[in-house]
Amino acid sequence: MKKMSLLALLWLTACSTEDSYEGRTAGPTDGFGRILFSAGDTFGPVIQEDRSRHPLDGYEAEAFHLMKGEETVVYDEVTGEEVSVDTLMPNQRLTIYPAPDTAGQSTALQRYLTYQPRFIPAYVPEEIVVHPLEEEDVTSFYQPVRDGDFRLIGRGLSEEELLYRMQSVPSMLRERERFSAELLDQQQAAQLEHNWVLLTSEGQVVQADTPEEVVGFFEERLEDDET
Repeated sequence: MKKMSLLALLWLTACSTEDSYEGRTAGPTDGFGRILFSAGDTFGPVIQEDRSRHPLDGYEAEAFHLMKGEETVVYDEVTGEEVSVDTLMPNQRLTIYPAPDTAGQSTALQRYLTYQPRFIPAYVPEEIVVHPLEEEDVTSFYQPVRDGDFRLIGRGLSEEELLYRMQSVPSMLRERERFSAELLDQQQAAQLEHNWVLLTSEGQVVQADTPEEVVGFFEERLEDDET
C-alpha cells in the first residue's frame, strides 16, 4: 500500500472541521465507478439493509454519488495508506474533503436511497478518508426495522450447519414474529466481539459464542410464555 503524499497530509492538517463532511457508504463502487455516500436520511444517520424496496412517502436523503477524479486520494484514517474503494463495506464511515456546496441539503426520493440511485447528485471530492469498520457499523446495518423481527448475524459455520443449528427456532416464535440468519463477510465478522449477535429493531438482545446460546434464548422465552 502507498502512503499519502506529504502534500496531502499537510493539506488535511490545515483543514478545519467546517471543510469536512462525514457520512456512510453503501459499500464498494457500483458499475459506474460511483460510491454511494449518505450523511443521513429520513430514518436516521445509518444505512440499513432491511429497508423496503417499495415507494416511500415523504422520504429524503442527504446523499451523493462520490466520483474519483484524477487527483482524488482515498486513504485509511489510521494508517494514512491509500486504500481501494473496492474494499469499502456497507455502512462504513467516510469523511470527505472539501464538503460539497450543497452539504446539508436533502434530495427527495421515491424509494430508499440504495434502491433509487439515479436521482442522487454526483460530487468529486479531493480526499476520501476511510474510517475503521466497527462492530456498531455492522450491527446497525443488519438490524431489523420491523418490530417482531429477529436477525442473527455471525461467523464460524457453513450455511448448512447454521440452518441445522437453528432449525428449532421458528417453532418457538410468537405470533407475527420472524427469524432470519446471516453469515458475515470476513471483514465484517472480524469486528464482532462475540461469534453471534441476535438483533431486533431495538438493537442487540443476545451476544453469544455458540449457536446453542442463541437457541437457549428462545427456549427460555418459550418457557416463560408457558408459565
